[in-house]
Amino acid sequence: MNKSSTPKVNKVKACKELLKNHTVVTKEQVPIPEENLLEVRNLRKFFPVQTDFFGRPTAYLKAVDDVSFGVPRGKTMGIVGESGCGKTTMGRTILRLHDVTGGKVYFNGQDVGELSNRQMRPYHARMQLIFQDPYSSLSPRLTVGEIIGEAVRYHQIVPKADYKDYIVDIMRKCGLQDHYFDRYPHEFSGGQRQRSTIARALIRNPKILILDEATSALDNISEYHVQKAISSSIRGRTTFIVAHRLSTIRNADRIVVMEQGVAVESGTYEELMAKKGKFYELKCLNEINAKQAEDALGGAM
Repeated sequence: MNKSSTPKVNKVKACKELLKNHTVVTKEQVPIPEENLLEVRNLRKFFPVQTDFFGRPTAYLKAVDDVSFGVPRGKTMGIVGESGCGKTTMGRTILRLHDVTGGKVYFNGQDVGELSNRQMRPYHARMQLIFQDPYSSLSPRLTVGEIIGEAVRYHQIVPKADYKDYIVDIMRKCGLQDHYFDRYPHEFSGGQRQRSTIARALIRNPKILILDEATSALDNISEYHVQKAISSSIRGRTTFIVAHRLSTIRNADRIVVMEQGVAVESGTYEELMAKKGKFYELKCLNEINAKQAEDALGGAM
């Protein structure tokens, strides 16, 4: 064995030993700063999984259970956890794509739950969601320029004469070349399609961006380019990042760790690593999976 690889192997062994003693799920109260653009208080989202003879729910899946946090203006909040922990459901509930079972969501001091569907339109314009699978959210019948420009035309954001220049400028900021304007989604790679969805989200200059596993389906090279586009787009913007790849939230101002619908830890990356709790376990699992993938690739060559 190569001596240079020994420390890495020992670290993986140490991680496996730690994972044998899995931590019990306990709630943690996440500090809520006084000045927040987005604030979530005691949020609950339950899905009925069993009903009685009359169709009334008798058992529920508690996807999100009593979670509270606040995101100050211009800051980045990371939400991490294993698959099925409730992080994606929470993002969709904040946008009211799911009805709230309990709790409150405040945007700029306004209780979102009190808004009618008509009143929700400007709210959705100020909060944009970037999905994990970009292809399913891009119409195959439209060019990328038309897809990104739909909101520009509908809301008359700029004069008609400046329409293309405005869209191309947004595309450049997201790492897309000018001639991509007339191409269709099927002509792009996964990373280019994801950058197109980021450009579409930015076209109305939203106050908050919610990134739902935006790079999880990409290879390392595509992820690098998309991360560059994301880093550029979130600068000075309030951002909510849902992720299981911990590298994507490395520089978040605050991170909330979820397990079984509950917030179990919160803090900065360094604080959570120092606690050696659930977040540390997730980091160890990431390293083990990366090592196994590396070994598998080495064996195939």
